[in-house]
Amino acid sequence: MTQTDHIQQYWPEVLELLGEGENNDAIIAHLHKKGVDEATITALVDLIRKERYAIRRRRGVKLMLAGAVMLLLGFIITLAFVYSDKSIDYVMYGMTTVGIIIFLWGVVEVLGF
Repeated sequence: MTQTDHIQQYWPEVLELLGEGENNDAIIAHLHKKGVDEATITALVDLIRKERYAIRRRRGVKLMLAGAVMLLLGFIITLAFVYSDKSIDYVMYGMTTVGIIIFLWGVVEVLGF
């Protein structure tokens, strides 16, 4: 059996462990218990790292979109309040602050800090 076959054999199990929130050390320990060789474990850990970054990027993009929508809504509501002579302080500063925080949180997730 080649290393690629081993990787394909254990990858669904590794994905399941990732979905359960296990860290890399726990996954490596689980693979050692199964008797997986070191080369395969190293290759699987590289795939785990890529998968974790992909998950963070997807979550980050969603957060960035949510922040942008919040900023746009804040802008539209602020314009509506200005033309109807209502106080814009809470909407303008509150929604803008929340929108910026969510957007920056998404940027941090995408960049992987």
